[in-house]
Amino acid sequence: MKRIFLSLLVLVAASSYALMARPKGQTNASLEHMTFKGIPIEGKVEDMVQALRIAGCTYSGASRLTVENGEEVRIDILRGSLIGYDAVYMTLMSTMNSPNYVFQCSAAFPTPSRLRNSEKWDYMLDTYNKVCQKLSMKYGTPSEVNHNNPGRGEFLTSESTAKFFALRRGECKWRDVWKTDLGAVYLEIDYQGEFAPDDNSPAEKQYGVVLTYVDVKSKNRAYSSVLEEL
Repeated sequence: MKRIFLSLLVLVAASSYALMARPKGQTNASLEHMTFKGIPIEGKVEDMVQALRIAGCTYSGASRLTVENGEEVRIDILRGSLIGYDAVYMTLMSTMNSPNYVFQCSAAFPTPSRLRNSEKWDYMLDTYNKVCQKLSMKYGTPSEVNHNNPGRGEFLTSESTAKFFALRRGECKWRDVWKTDLGAVYLEIDYQGEFAPDDNSPAEKQYGVVLTYVDVKSKNRAYSSVLEEL
């Protein structure tokens, strides 16, 4: 099983999801859930996997993940295209208890392995800005923005190379968050996990853009049985 951007999944799953402005032009009457590839993030994970397969995604299987609070969740992994980008890894997070209700979807945009270190940060930033622009068109101005990369070029090291290595050292914080009545959207540049960026490359540590959707209503439903015991 490929290890795919699990570090970010843990961080996002452990976050709180405050409810703020709803997406532009949308109301709770017209849309009750966040959507991923036009598919509502709700119900049984098997149903959403099937919907994504019908939409052209390839299913890779499922695994378990323990998040920061000690809770075990199920991670279903797919691969497909998203907003014009190919070979995007996608994960669906759901509860381990049956039925497995999905409440979170993530996508990792691959950074081509053919790029030199001096080119990778610029490629990630370009991808990030394009995705961020599309999200802002739908959800408006981000409610949280944190763009900080301390990498600085010096001597024979270019600015882009220095920023890429700052990312690899864990010093980079590059994140936008949109909070809505329906949930939250997280866009980040970070460590994605260890996997092959394309079919012709070996598995290796990957860094790049990660997009995550969390549906509050589905998350509350997924954990309602647990909360009732408290």
